[in-house]
Amino acid sequence: MGATSLQELFEHELGDIYFAEHRMVEAYEAFAANSDDQGLTETFEAQRERVGDHIERLVEIFDTMGEPPQEEECQGIEASSASTRSSFPRGRTRTRSTSTT
Repeated sequence: MGATSLQELFEHELGDIYFAEHRMVEAYEAFAANSDDQGLTETFEAQRERVGDHIERLVEIFDTMGEPPQEEECQGIEASSASTRSSFPRGRTRTRSTSTT
């Protein structure tokens, strides 16, 4: 990305973070769905909620700037997400139905 101003760079970086937070929600959902330990499942679900709060704060920041929330794909996070998805046996990557912005 060739940002020409600090504002553009800031917006791009926020988009990266917004993208990463959404992938983290997916990962925590998969971890919780694949955990056989109730305590661990609850921990993953609690962390997923915290990340959801982060996403809400990012939306507020985008709104304050007058920009719509927009994900900027980050190859590093995408590779990590793909690795996480491939860690689970087929059929056990169910996710809970939860909504984030």
